[in-house]
Amino acid sequence: MKNLRILLVDDERLVRQHIRHALAQIEGIEVVGEAGSKDEAVREIPRLQPDLLLLDIHMPGGDGFDLLEALPEPPAVIFVTSYDQHAVRAFEVNALDFVMKPTDPARLRAALDRARRRLRGDAPETTPGVLGVTDSALVEIGGSGHFIAVNRILAIEAAGNYSHVTVLGGKRHVARQQLKEWARRLPTEVFAQVDRGLILNLTQIKSAEFAAREARVVLGDLAEAMSLGAVAGGRLKELLRR
Repeated sequence: MKNLRILLVDDERLVRQHIRHALAQIEGIEVVGEAGSKDEAVREIPRLQPDLLLLDIHMPGGDGFDLLEALPEPPAVIFVTSYDQHAVRAFEVNALDFVMKPTDPARLRAALDRARRRLRGDAPETTPGVLGVTDSALVEIGGSGHFIAVNRILAIEAAGNYSHVTVLGGKRHVARQQLKEWARRLPTEVFAQVDRGLILNLTQIKSAEFAAREARVVLGDLAEAMSLGAVAGGRLKELLRR
């Protein structure tokens, strides 16, 4: 299997060094070059013909999106950046992934593994993969993208074309994702859909009380119990017995 040829595009030399070091630990990766600005990348990409860009967003002379617009046929892209508010736009330009700085080597490796599969045609480009427990989920809130650690999610409730995501600490996000999208992507060894409108993190259940027509569940560090109807309570009781 041929190496995945990568061009690093970031205006910070130390960041490029850090990413190079992380890439050196991954088999099948070849860093073919670096660029520190949009204009330099525009010159280097036709010459080096990389398979994949690891691309920062904020750079002198134009951002990462400007770079992609300047190329007639841009390579595949993984954005590596400190600004998660650009995540939604990144996926609108068909980025394969979006990795936050400071770069975690395990997260970078996972992104490259997914990129390799996509570039080989092993995974459909329009279908996001199943999230792992240690992954972060992209949540679109008011047109901006934000990342929430999967293992911090306590419950997700349906709200029409939206969903309400409750996380540790009690904060509640209104996300554009429908419940069915969450059900498809969340790891089933941790999350369970207990009725048509509710997904619970089973590992965060601290206590559960069951009655004939309802159940009361305490999740994570929440002070108040969540009330469940008869269907959800029955399903949860069945799951906890396993």
